[in-house]
Amino acid sequence: MQRFTSLRARITALLTLSVLGVQFVSIYLLMDERYFLNQAQQVEDAMYRFVTIAALLEETPEYLHEDVLRAHSDSRHLFSLRREAELKDEDESGWALALEDIFLDYWDKTDFSISEPIVKIDTPINGDTRSGNQITIEAQLSHGDYLLGQFQPLETPLNLQYRLTALLVFSLILVLGLSALIMLALTRPLKNLTQAAKDFGRGKTMKPLRETGASDIRQAARAFNEMQRQLIDALNGQQHMLAAIGHDLRTPLTSLRVRVETLPDGPQRDKIIKKTEEMAAMLEAILAFAKAHADGYAIDLKKIDIAALLEDLCNDYKAAAKNVTSEIAGKIEINADMLNLRRALSNIIDNGLFYGTAVKLSLLTQQNNVIITIDDNGPGVDTGLLKDLVKPFFRSDTSRNNQSGGIGMGLALTKTVIERHRGTLDFRNTQSGFQVLVVLPLAASLRGALE
Repeated sequence: MQRFTSLRARITALLTLSVLGVQFVSIYLLMDERYFLNQAQQVEDAMYRFVTIAALLEETPEYLHEDVLRAHSDSRHLFSLRREAELKDEDESGWALALEDIFLDYWDKTDFSISEPIVKIDTPINGDTRSGNQITIEAQLSHGDYLLGQFQPLETPLNLQYRLTALLVFSLILVLGLSALIMLALTRPLKNLTQAAKDFGRGKTMKPLRETGASDIRQAARAFNEMQRQLIDALNGQQHMLAAIGHDLRTPLTSLRVRVETLPDGPQRDKIIKKTEEMAAMLEAILAFAKAHADGYAIDLKKIDIAALLEDLCNDYKAAAKNVTSEIAGKIEINADMLNLRRALSNIIDNGLFYGTAVKLSLLTQQNNVIITIDDNGPGVDTGLLKDLVKPFFRSDTSRNNQSGGIGMGLALTKTVIERHRGTLDFRNTQSGFQVLVVLPLAASLRGALE
C-alpha cells in the first residue's frame, strides 16, 4: 500500500488523470463539433437535392413527375408526391433552428412558387447518431401536390475515431514516460535523504549528502548534513566525556578497593567491599550502555549460527548448575555480533533465573525472521510496566529490577544491542511465568536490507 501512497505514485497518478481528463474533454468537443458539421453538411446536401427536384417538377409536365421522382430516388434519397401533407408539426429537436441559415439561403434562391417547407430531423430508431440523423423535408408545389423528400445519413468511416484513440494512447504513454523521468529526478534525492536518515538513526555515520534536486530538497539535504555534523560532534564529545569519567572513576574505585583489602576482617569490611563492587559494576554498565547507544560501529555484524550460540549459552548455564533448558534444532544463520548478542541474551536469562528457578529457550523461523523465546517461571510483571522495563535507570516497587540491586541498565543495554541488530524486543506475561521474545532478521533478509 505504501508504494501507491508515495509522492512519486501520487504525482504520476495526478498527471495521468489530468491528461486523461483533458484528452477526453478534447475528444468529446472535437467529436461534437465534427458531428454538428457533418449534420450541417448533410442538411445542406438534402436541401440542394430537394430544391433541385422541386424546380425540375415545376418545369416538367405532370405525367412525367413519377418518372422524375423514380430517376432521382435511391436507397438513401427517397422522393414522393402526396395529395395530403405528411408532416404536420415543425421540428422540435432544435436542429431546424440551428440550421435555419441553410434553409433560408436555399429557399431564397428558388424562383418557383411553392410553400414554405417543413424540415424535420429525426434520430434513427436504433439511437446511433454517429453518422447523423434522418432528414425529412416537405413542401407544397404550385400545382397543389406535396413533395416529400427523405434522406438517410451516410455511414461515417471510423478513421477519425481510430486516430483520436491512437492519439489518446500515445499521449498517455508519453505523459507516463515523462512523468516517470521527472518523478525519478525529483524523488531520488528524497529517497537518498530517507535512507541516510534511517542509517544515521541506526548509528551509522553517513557521508554528507549531495545537495541536488529542487531548491526545497536541497535545503532539506543541507539541514540534514548540518544536523548530522552537530550530532556527531555532540556524540564524539559525549564519548570523550564518558571515557574521561570512566578513567577518573575507575582509578579511585581501584584505590579504594586496595585500601579496603588492608582493613581487618569483619562485617564492616565486607560491606565496604560489596558496595565498592556494586559501584564498579554500575559504572561498567553505564559506560557499556552509553557506548553501545552512541556508537553504531560498536556492533560488528558477522554471519553466525544462532542455534549453536544458544546451545553453547545453555550448556554454560548447565555447567554452572543452573536450570536452563532448550528446544533448538537445526542450523539457522543470522548476521550478528556474537559477543554483544551473547551478553544481551545472558542479561535476559540472568533476569529469569533471578526471579524464577528455571528458564527455557526455544528458536523458530518465521518469514524472514528468527524468533528467540525465553520463558521463565517467575512472578511476571504488571502489564502497565512492561513497556518501561527497557528504560535506563527504571526502577519500581513492582518491577523485577527492584530486588536485583542493579540500576536498571541490563534490559536497556539488551534493547540497544537488539536494535543494533535490526531486531525487536518484546515482553509478555504467561500463565506459567514471564516470556521475552527476541526477533532478529535472517542473514539473507538482513543482507538485503543493508544493501
